[in-house]
Amino acid sequence: MNCSGHGMLGRLPVLAAITAVALTLLCSCSAKVQGSPTTAATVTSAVAPASSADASDDTSIAPPTSPDAVTTSQEPPAHFAVTGHALSSDGAPVPGVLVGFRRDGDNSGAGFTATTDSSGAYQLDLPAATYVGQCLSSGGECTITTTSGAATTFELSQNTVLDIVVQTEVEPTPPPPPPTPPPAAAFNGFTGIVTTPDGQPVEGAWVEFASVPDCPGVCYQPHSYTDANGEYAVELPAGEAIYRALCGVDNFDYDCGPQGSDGNGPTIVHMPEDAGQMNFIVCLLEEAPACFQS
Repeated sequence: MNCSGHGMLGRLPVLAAITAVALTLLCSCSAKVQGSPTTAATVTSAVAPASSADASDDTSIAPPTSPDAVTTSQEPPAHFAVTGHALSSDGAPVPGVLVGFRRDGDNSGAGFTATTDSSGAYQLDLPAATYVGQCLSSGGECTITTTSGAATTFELSQNTVLDIVVQTEVEPTPPPPPPTPPPAAAFNGFTGIVTTPDGQPVEGAWVEFASVPDCPGVCYQPHSYTDANGEYAVELPAGEAIYRALCGVDNFDYDCGPQGSDGNGPTIVHMPEDAGQMNFIVCLLEEAPACFQS
């Protein structure tokens, strides 16, 4: 390095020229800054931090509040128990009663229902509201009641007991049966049927039980005539007695005798031990008494 004074003096003109150019540029930039207020303010705000007073007055930079950012807290509606029993007019539990509640004014058909169990009890958990209650029972007309009487509309604001009264139809007490008549006296006599040998009924045949021994003179002998079915009935006086069983028709070409007899003499009966049924057979004279065996 040449440090001679001649060398430094030789460079002075060059240094002076560079210094002059630098001063010229500096003066030019200063004039531009002073002549443009907007630019200066912009530069100032960009460079200089805002004071605390300016920051508090400038609300335009606060972000807008979004509706979605606000959270609304809503508590669910309170629920209360509705309980009760369905009882008949005489206090017996009534199972199978349908109980329904719908909000007052709601005619959409939606609601809450329950059915009483074997003990007549039911229970529902309902939100607080005003309700209209109804019930339905096959056992009779039913009514929902409270401690103050019948209730169809009520406000549910606490656990509530709503009982149900079922007006069962009370059957009228039947009249007492008529007194039992005394037993009829046992029939003391004979009944039966008179037929031909082939089993056809004989109408108008007479059947008689003549007393033994014969009564003196003319006397009444118990007898009867057969109906269209060939049936007869002869009642005899009470007491012990002996009778001859006789029968006949108003045609002398025919004979009549007790069924099963051999025809060798009269058929004797003892009363009352022989009372009961006795049938007779009517046949032609030439066929008797063998026909009685048919």
